[in-house]
Amino acid sequence: MKKTKPIIDGHKLRQLIADKGLKNYHLAAAIDRDQSCISDLIHGRREFKIEWLPTFSEVLNMQPSDLLVELGLLTPRVKMTDEQIAETCWIKILGFFEGNHLKALAWFSTRNPMFGGTHPITMLECGRGEKVLKFIETALEGH
Repeated sequence: MKKTKPIIDGHKLRQLIADKGLKNYHLAAAIDRDQSCISDLIHGRREFKIEWLPTFSEVLNMQPSDLLVELGLLTPRVKMTDEQIAETCWIKILGFFEGNHLKALAWFSTRNPMFGGTHPITMLECGRGEKVLKFIETALEGH
C-alpha cells in the first residue's frame, strides 16, 4: 500500500518565508539541502519531513504546532463554549440511548465514579464539561 505524502500549503510556506525577510536558500541551508528542495516543497513535488519541523520552526521563529497549522498539516482545535460542550454531550448520550430521553436524563443525573462521585450534569454546570465530553467520547469509541 502506497503511503500518502504530507503535502503542505506551499503558498503559505512561501508567504511565511517572505514575511520573515528570508529566501528559500535560508531554509534549505538550515536543513542541509539545496534551494530546489524548498522549491519542490512549495510546489507540492516533495513531501514535508517531520524531522525538518524543529529547524523550520526555529528559522521561521514559530512554535512547531503553529507552523503545522499554518502549513495545513494540523487542524487547529477550536475551543467550544460551555453551552456547546453541554449540547454535544447531550447529543452523544442521546444517540447512545437511541433517542430515549429518559435514559439520557438518568445518565446525566446518576453519580459517576469517574467524576469523583459527581453527577455529569453537575460537572457541566461547574464548567467541567470538557472532562465529561472526553469521557463520553472515549467510552463511545469502545462501544
